[in-house]
Amino acid sequence: MDTFKLEKMRYQNNSFSYMFGFLGLIFSLLAAFIGLNSITPQGYTIFKILYNIAILLVAFLSMEKAKAYNKTFSIVLIVLGAICLIRIAYGPVILIKYGAIQNSIINGTYSGTETLETCAQYLDKICRLNVDNEWVSNGWLFHSPVARGITMLVLLLLSGGSFIAAGVVGYIKSSHLAKYLESLEG
Repeated sequence: MDTFKLEKMRYQNNSFSYMFGFLGLIFSLLAAFIGLNSITPQGYTIFKILYNIAILLVAFLSMEKAKAYNKTFSIVLIVLGAICLIRIAYGPVILIKYGAIQNSIINGTYSGTETLETCAQYLDKICRLNVDNEWVSNGWLFHSPVARGITMLVLLLLSGGSFIAAGVVGYIKSSHLAKYLESLEG
């Protein structure tokens, strides 16, 4: 890396890692809102709320530290990105699976053993159909649980990618800056 750029990094923040970390934080928050407003609350819902709060707090701390070229917190951002990608295996999958089953039951094309009552155990009342087979919504989310699941999937992919990009760039820049500072001392 150019000596001028390295010298400049001593006095400027790592704005790329901060901004991408912030994007990841926003996408993760939106995905959490969709998930918590679409999936029926169960006993472990408090756990989902708490780990979403933990993700937000750790992400904010990591963004601030990565902004100051801290390698450790750049790695934490990468781990948060991986956690967001793992979260895809639950929320969006539930919404897409049971929403598609619910649609096919209503349309008369489903040949499996699931029932509307089984779907209602996973899909919150705002994702259910009313007596006229019309979607019920609270006004700010899509009516269809499949559309909500796809939106949540995309948001979690964007969140994971943003956190990972912030962490990788932060780690690379931190490594370059650390080597440069060592060369100045020796």
